[in-house]
Amino acid sequence: MDMRSFQHITPSLRLFHGPDSLGLLGRELERVNSRRALIFCGSSLARQGSPLDLVRSAMGDRCAGVFTGVRAHSPVPDVEAAARELKRLEADAVVAVGGGSAIVTARAATILAAENGDVKSLCTSKDESGELRSPKLLAPKLPQLVIPTTPITATVKAGSAVFDPVAGKRLALFDPKTRTHSIFIHPELVKSAPRELVVSASLNTFAMAIEGLISRSEDPISDALLMHALRLLALHLPNQTLDGDPHVRGELMLAAVLCGQGTDYTSAGITIVLGHAI
Repeated sequence: MDMRSFQHITPSLRLFHGPDSLGLLGRELERVNSRRALIFCGSSLARQGSPLDLVRSAMGDRCAGVFTGVRAHSPVPDVEAAARELKRLEADAVVAVGGGSAIVTARAATILAAENGDVKSLCTSKDESGELRSPKLLAPKLPQLVIPTTPITATVKAGSAVFDPVAGKRLALFDPKTRTHSIFIHPELVKSAPRELVVSASLNTFAMAIEGLISRSEDPISDALLMHALRLLALHLPNQTLDGDPHVRGELMLAAVLCGQGTDYTSAGITIVLGHAI
């Protein structure tokens, strides 16, 4: 039997998990030479007394401000407003706190601010033959640091799907330079999300992992990542203490990270489309 040929190139990722994880946030900002990082979050986390206070405290004087205009599905007008805020504050890094919308809004705003273009000119489109083409986005991008509250695969992805409310459709921005530099999985942040949102996100991760495993474009390493993601989901998703147990939620976060990494090497089918629609 001939030896199998495949390539598996793993992007760099630094992940910190546990009660002491935020204590390393300042060090990670120092690693990327950040002195003016902008926090991205939704209005619920922006309230006084929320776990966001822990993030601000960990950042200290490296926090240039907080953009609280994150909304579900990352509407284009909000992304444009965030890009303007990055420029106004002369931010040198972003810290996305929350779920997929916070992470995607931060990534997409970073692209718009760096490329000085509009979403439609920078997004993936179909060429004359019907093939999808992503423009080369060559400008340097701000480092992305992520503190997730829900177990979503977007944490480790390079794509950003934003919603155009005028056209009523999603637009995809893709730039490997916007991949997450550091992830911080902290008990107080993972406990902050509603149970229903955690379950929904975990089920989406489950479906994506299954789809990745049955894909024809896989390799043994991606299979291993996806199989262990499924093990963690099977062990912890049915857990009755999902409501308040940070250990359970932390394990679901790790499943999402593994699934996000594994599905970078597999084909995507209808699962991700249905997940966005639902």
